[in-house]
Amino acid sequence: MDPVTKLRRSAAATGGALLVAYVCAGLGACVSKHTLFETDPASVEQGGSAGKTFATGGVSSSAGGQSGTPNSGGDAGAAVAPKPWTTCLAAAAQGESGDACVGGFECSFQEDCCDLVTICKSGQLYRSDDCSKCSSTTGKSCKLDDDCDAGQWCVENACAPCAAKQDCSFGWSSIDRHGCAWCVPPNGCTDDSACSGLSCYAGQACLPGCAQDLKCCFGNICAEKGCPTTASADCSRVGCAQGTQCTGSNQTTTDCKCDPNSGLFICSQSGSGNICK
Repeated sequence: MDPVTKLRRSAAATGGALLVAYVCAGLGACVSKHTLFETDPASVEQGGSAGKTFATGGVSSSAGGQSGTPNSGGDAGAAVAPKPWTTCLAAAAQGESGDACVGGFECSFQEDCCDLVTICKSGQLYRSDDCSKCSSTTGKSCKLDDDCDAGQWCVENACAPCAAKQDCSFGWSSIDRHGCAWCVPPNGCTDDSACSGLSCYAGQACLPGCAQDLKCCFGNICAEKGCPTTASADCSRVGCAQGTQCTGSNQTTTDCKCDPNSGLFICSQSGSGNICK
């Protein structure tokens, strides 16, 4: 089912679907809002009510009255044309291009890989459903980035569009990953020989299908033996698994040591630390 049909069926079935909408006052600046599709009562097509059936009996008299005959029933009410759309969200959920609308409004949101735009201008509704970014592999099961089209990567075993390009935090670097920009922490080692008697541990920022392999992970560090993984180390140093982000004090840690007694990494820093979420 295409994303636009899915959106409208969902809105009709539930009376409201949670969407991220960019609502504009008039045709001015847009503001990002989390909102529910609300059906505009004024925009629901109204039909006339069916006539009711009445039976009237004759009144008896001393002369002998005749019995009344049942009323044949009222005529069905004539259909009333739909009233103009008055809210952008209701029009986006149920309206069509060419419908009448009141005022000037515009809203846009994303559904899967489509950009859906609804505009009321000069009393007429305009819809633009741009699904040009959709790929034949979007949502497809995957194990590696190569299982997806270029410009997509494999996230939690499903192909997904690249994340929006942004500046890297913590002094990390942006590298190309299957046509996507990926921020990763630096490697302190790629094998034990670079660690002067210590062990080289794989970081947490690893490519799909990479099981803690030093050659396909980023954020590798040298530390004492005795810790199973670097998952307990501060993520500013070892990175995060795909699908999570490093958040917290935003201060970078450079000194992390393995405590063989607990099997956990202990990192020294002035802030409260960072974790993957």
